Amino acid sequence: MKVRILTPEATLFDDSAEEIIVEGVDGRLGIMDHHAPILASLRHGHIQIRKNKDWSKLETSAGTIEVQNNHVTVLLEG
Repeated sequence: MKVRILTPEATLFDDSAEEIIVEGVDGRLGIMDHHAPILASLRHGHIQIRKNKDWSKLETSAGTIEVQNNHVTVLLEG
C-alpha cells in the first residue's frame, strides 16, 4: 500500500509499506494492504511502519489518518 505522512513543513514518509500502526484517540490502529476505508483522529505518539520486514518508528504530533483505495495519508499538526 502507498503511505504518505505529512506535516505543514515537510513530508516525513512517502513510500510503500506492508503495515502501519498509529495512535488513534480511541486506541492503536493497525493498517495493512487493502484495509477498509477509514478516517480517524490521531493523538500524539508514535507511528510504526513495516517495510520489507523491517520496522521504523516516528514520533508524531496529533493529526488525522485517511485510508482509501490502498492509500494511507497521515496529516500531522507539526
